Amino acid sequence: MRHSSPYHPLLILVAVAVLLSVSACEEDKHAQIGFSSVVMAADLYPHVRVTWESLSLFGKQQQSVEVDKKHTHVGPFETAHSGTLHVQFQLLNGGSPSATTGSFDLDLREDWRWGVDFIVSDRSPMQGCFGCSDAIAFELDPAFGYTSDFKLWAVWGGNWISNPVVY
Repeated sequence: MRHSSPYHPLLILVAVAVLLSVSACEEDKHAQIGFSSVVMAADLYPHVRVTWESLSLFGKQQQSVEVDKKHTHVGPFETAHSGTLHVQFQLLNGGSPSATTGSFDLDLREDWRWGVDFIVSDRSPMQGCFGCSDAIAFELDPAFGYTSDFKLWAVWGGNWISNPVVY
């Protein structure tokens, strides 16, 4: 005797397809950030300690990382999918904290990866920068020995994760 299922095979196939598409949609909800230390007009790879935080489902999410000559690119790191990402940093001088500090906020969104570059330069790195959204200049600690026209620049831009624009 054959036992008949109350579920039609097509219904089971549709249910499996829906479940698989839900997990695929979840992949598009990633949000990420990465950091870089870049040499431009100065001979200094900025050694920067970066801390960022955002609200998440389980409270505040906070992480820290350092970028320097040895680790010029770090990340990407997962972030919340919405809200504000607060980024704080401190320029280090031989591993010791300096007076150069700053912070800024980035709007978070699904399927988006932010990239933040730290650059010591005497001019704005925004000129000729494709994909850059904004930049802020911060005063350099005099202990680094640069003239006052040199600044630590935080430059950021973003791109879609699932369908990135190629610059």
